[in-house]
Amino acid sequence: GVTDIRILFPGFENYPKPSQAYIARRWGHPIKDKAYMDENSPTVQVDRIQCPVLMAYGFFDPRVTLEHGQKMHNLMKSRGKDVEYIVSKNEGHGFRKEENAIAWMDRVDAFLKKNLRDRKNPLVTVGKAVVVEMPAK
Repeated sequence: GVTDIRILFPGFENYPKPSQAYIARRWGHPIKDKAYMDENSPTVQVDRIQCPVLMAYGFFDPRVTLEHGQKMHNLMKSRGKDVEYIVSKNEGHGFRKEENAIAWMDRVDAFLKKNLRDRKNPLVTVGKAVVVEMPAK
């Protein structure tokens, strides 16, 4: 997943104007909203994370590059956070290959079984599901 909004759109100023408008509407404007991004990127919020985290990336992902995962993983580890980091060596954006999708679901299953093991005293609690309108506020 995206862990640093600030590095999501390199060369933004060279994107076509319609793409810039879409990105600015959905994610924020990388230049005009820089202060917001600096303050709210997950990599800046690492100290607030209190539950185990499972992160997965495709090695060939052109959108959410490995830099996101590596940066977040390193920050979490350096602060003693519980994090699992997966890189699928033959995937891009999303696990599209059947064997990778199955392996991913197996890892999610194991992660949840490990971290939600006791319903009376779970390590992770899941709150009520809500629909978030885009752009998220």
